[in-house]
Amino acid sequence: MSTEDQQGEPLSLAKRVMRAAGFNAVAYVLMQVIRMVTNIVLARYFISKGDFGLVSVLLAVNIGLEMLSDVGIGAAIIQNDRGEEADFLNTAWTLHVVRGAGLTVVALLLVYPTAAILDMPKLLELMPVTALVGVINGMHSTSVFTLQRRLAFGRLSAMEVAGQVCGSGGTLLIAMYEPSAWALVWGMLIRSTVDLIITHAVPVGYRNRFAWNRDDLRRIMHFGKWLFGSSALTFVGGEGHKLVLARPLGQEALGVYHIADLLGQAATNAVVQQTSTIGYSAYSEVSRDQPGRLKSVYYRSRRVLDALSQPAFGGLSALAPPIVLFLYGEGFREAGWMLQVLCLRGAMKAVASSGQYVLQARGVTRYSFFLNVGRVAWLVLCAPAGFALDGVRGVVWAVATVELPALLVTHYGMYRHELLSIRRELLAPAMFGVGWALGWGVRAYVLPLIGLGG
Repeated sequence: MSTEDQQGEPLSLAKRVMRAAGFNAVAYVLMQVIRMVTNIVLARYFISKGDFGLVSVLLAVNIGLEMLSDVGIGAAIIQNDRGEEADFLNTAWTLHVVRGAGLTVVALLLVYPTAAILDMPKLLELMPVTALVGVINGMHSTSVFTLQRRLAFGRLSAMEVAGQVCGSGGTLLIAMYEPSAWALVWGMLIRSTVDLIITHAVPVGYRNRFAWNRDDLRRIMHFGKWLFGSSALTFVGGEGHKLVLARPLGQEALGVYHIADLLGQAATNAVVQQTSTIGYSAYSEVSRDQPGRLKSVYYRSRRVLDALSQPAFGGLSALAPPIVLFLYGEGFREAGWMLQVLCLRGAMKAVASSGQYVLQARGVTRYSFFLNVGRVAWLVLCAPAGFALDGVRGVVWAVATVELPALLVTHYGMYRHELLSIRRELLAPAMFGVGWALGWGVRAYVLPLIGLGG
């Protein structure tokens, strides 16, 4: 290969990554604006805090079942050399369908125990309907993972925005006639069904059909063995704490926490989505073709990602109370300080997830498992201690700092595989501090001038 070719290939990949990042960022912003506007309208005019508490439990159960059964099907398609071959894709899709049907059965079996343990009888009506999301999502085409593998995020972004528009629009229309948690439940089903149709309609050069190739199945399961445990622990260290908090907090207080968590997760997921989709796809391609360049490509992408995300997390942390008060009103005031603290989790998770996916692209998935072991151990030890010392505030701080052990694990893994630059990693907290200082300046000197405080 000529020198020009050697220089041209990285440039070509860089252009593809930047184009993909642009599509992904625009789509994510649009989706979050739609979702936030929907939630604000629901909170102010239709849905009570107690209903948001119910929905928080429903989402936690569905996400939990999804993650507790994750065997890394999508990640395997993106990373594996056979990820473009029909037998491999169809075997993956068949496994996905079987898994989705199993999730619905398990969700139905959990309806009564969940309602009884959490003392929320309305779950007996709501959970059987949300259980259908499992089987619908299981039938989604593997086209989504193929588009990620090809860095074709223009189509993927359009698909996601279309699904969000339909889901949010359906939720608001239903809320006008049924102002309760049912509006959000039916919105989930609408979104899932629209996504099902779109994923099978998008042209990717193939159509999924049932197949069962044992060699390909072994490849998927071997790759996903650590991801399976990692996803299960991700749930326990992430959404799972809401189920633990549900009974002691009650529906209304849980609904307030749900709003704070939604706002925090919107910012966090913006970064995690970039690393888990675009970053992981690009890192996997570099790892397959030019493994010696993986570290430089990783930190080049981190330079942009950190510059955009870390000051934003710092600024949001400083401005959280007045922002929540302005958007959601006095009834959700307590969500302000919760969001302020939870921004720490977002800033740390942005760094930890970046390290997790570059290691995964290298083919090392065990660190994804161990970092989640660290998260769970932290919550098990710190959440009860926090609740005993300072009630809900103590638990929120335990949740906000849960990424500390995850950072230690990812940095150790990167060091072991010669991917770590300690000097470069120190820039992230410095950027967060700059954003925090600017946010406090705005809060102290600008917001009072326009009549906003909190």
